[in-house]
Amino acid sequence: MIRLVNLLTSPALALFLCLSITPLMAEDERCAYGVEAALDQFLAGAGNGDPTVHDRFWAEDLIYTSSSGERFGKAEIMAGFEANEEPATPNAAPIYSADDVEIRFEGHLALLTFTLLAETPGESESTIQRYYNSSVLRNSAEDGEPPHWQAMLWQATRIPEEVSDNSPKDE
Repeated sequence: MIRLVNLLTSPALALFLCLSITPLMAEDERCAYGVEAALDQFLAGAGNGDPTVHDRFWAEDLIYTSSSGERFGKAEIMAGFEANEEPATPNAAPIYSADDVEIRFEGHLALLTFTLLAETPGESESTIQRYYNSSVLRNSAEDGEPPHWQAMLWQATRIPEEVSDNSPKDE
C-alpha cells in the first residue's frame, strides 16, 4: 500500500511543484523582456544622442566604468549633452545594437551582460567596434507603475580587433 501511495503522490507532487514554479518563471520572463526592451530603447536613443533617453536609463547613483578606464556618474554623462548642444550628424553617429544578451535576476536586481556592437557608417564600408558590457539594473518604478529599469552600475570593455576577428561569424 505504501508503494502505491508513493507512486501516486510523486506525480502529484511534481505537478504541484511545476504549477507553483511556473508563475515565478513567467514573472522572470516578463522582467527579462522589460530589461531587454529598456536596453534596446536606450541603444536606439544613444545612437541619436538623445539626452532624454540617457536621463531615463541611467540611475542617479550610477557608477560607470568606460572602456578607457575612466569612472564617472550620471551627472558627467548629462553634462556632456549640455557642452555639445548640436545633435550628432546622422551619417557619423554610430548605430548601437546588442548581441549575446544574458539577463539574470538576483532579488530585485537584473544582472545584464551583452556584446555591444557600435557600427559607424563609412563612405565605402562600415566599421564595427565590439565591447563587452556588464550592468546591474534596478526597477525604479513606484508602486503601481509599470517597471522602469535603470542602470546603476555599468562596465564597458573594448574587445580588441584580433579577438573580435576570431569570434564565430554568422553564415
